[in-house]
Amino acid sequence: MNIDFQKEFIDIPFDTLLEQHNSSLINSNDLYLNYKQLYLKQTRENYEIYKNENTILQDLRNINFSSNENNTKFNFTFIDNNQYQKQKQNVKNIILKQRDLYNRFDHYVNVLIKTHKHKTRSIKSIDKKSRSFSLFSKTLKKK
Repeated sequence: MNIDFQKEFIDIPFDTLLEQHNSSLINSNDLYLNYKQLYLKQTRENYEIYKNENTILQDLRNINFSSNENNTKFNFTFIDNNQYQKQKQNVKNIILKQRDLYNRFDHYVNVLIKTHKHKTRSIKSIDKKSRSFSLFSKTLKKK
């Protein structure tokens, strides 16, 4: 399994996504930074496990053979298919676990952006309503 774990799960520009939406939550310890640290910690742990498991898988996949000087005898290394399949499944499980972690974090960031936008809009709409009400009250006072 050859995937670029670093690029796909670690070097994610979530901060820039929040900055693009002018979110002040980017510096919030309670809502964003602690959760981001937890995500990165778990991702690094998964990355270490992935590297180890994938190395074992690559070693199992390699078929080595050699010959003597006359090229008459070969020594083959046979692959235990059961062990290979188990190891392959271990690597897949790590990738699936990491994708789930990534999807949950991505969803969380998107929810933060949406709720922050909603709060900003509601404040603006309340402000507009109060202005219109104040204009209405001024016209009543003039009469």
